[in-house]
Amino acid sequence: MDKVQELILKKEMNINTNEELEKLNLIKKIIKNEGCFFDLDFETTIGILEFLGISENEMLNFYMKLTSAQEFEKRVSKERVFIDENIENLFNERHI
Repeated sequence: MDKVQELILKKEMNINTNEELEKLNLIKKIIKNEGCFFDLDFETTIGILEFLGISENEMLNFYMKLTSAQEFEKRVSKERVFIDENIENLFNERHI
């Protein structure tokens, strides 16, 4: 995801139209969600990467990194921390 942030900063310096600015602002909003590329369909993700300047030769490799098992685990781990805060207490209480 750090590479995406770098690409966004680079793109910000080369904005030429209001449409490009609107797209960039939308991308910034989307990536606030850790693991957002798991929620987007393939075509949308490829469109974002293309807009950010990823070459056709790098596209599939870049996509695979964004949707790798390691990235998924990062997402699940963060969600797990939120979900599991009280789960031990809930299931360890004995109701006799």
